[in-house]
Amino acid sequence: MKHRLTLLLALAASLAAAAQDGNLGTWASVQASHSWNKTWYGSLRLEHRSLTATDAQGRRGDLGLDLWFARATVGAKLLPWLKADLGMDRVQNPDTYKLRLLPSATLTLKQGHLTASLRERYVASFTPSADAANQWSHVLRSYLKVGYHAPGHLLAPYLAVELYAWEQWQKTHHFAGVQLRISSRSTLDLFYLFATDKKKPDAHILGLGYDINI
Repeated sequence: MKHRLTLLLALAASLAAAAQDGNLGTWASVQASHSWNKTWYGSLRLEHRSLTATDAQGRRGDLGLDLWFARATVGAKLLPWLKADLGMDRVQNPDTYKLRLLPSATLTLKQGHLTASLRERYVASFTPSADAANQWSHVLRSYLKVGYHAPGHLLAPYLAVELYAWEQWQKTHHFAGVQLRISSRSTLDLFYLFATDKKKPDAHILGLGYDINI
């Protein structure tokens, strides 16, 4: 176990070093979930995202991505392989904020130790400070994840990709990560994300998430 954790820390350090020549960001989140019964569940999530970059003169600085968001979600397990939920959040930037509505549906299939899931999410965002023509924005997000988890093992590696589009492609996030089971109710998620964007430079993201069932 110690050897695996050392390997994970070494991997994270090497990814951070490799990203120093380009755009580098961090994502950190804490989420608490609760199931009222076999069908209904809910969660509260707090997350911070930042991004810095090197400009043409070699200076590193803020790219304008320094946001917090708090999200509340309620969902239902409709079938053993299908669930749907509705989330609402407030996204706070240094100089403005937006409100978002996020309905989602997730299909999950399992075969042996492998699990594949596909989540389709529609996001409607409202920015009060924007002019009337630009207050509302929309995006469809398709998230495909394939993971491996053997019974009795604490580590569960995964690969994922998320596509953002509305009328045309906007950006893509590529994930490689591992989930570490801390206890029967909590997990730690460590991941690397490579982001490609239609309007922005490519970016390298290092992420850490903590989830607990209460």
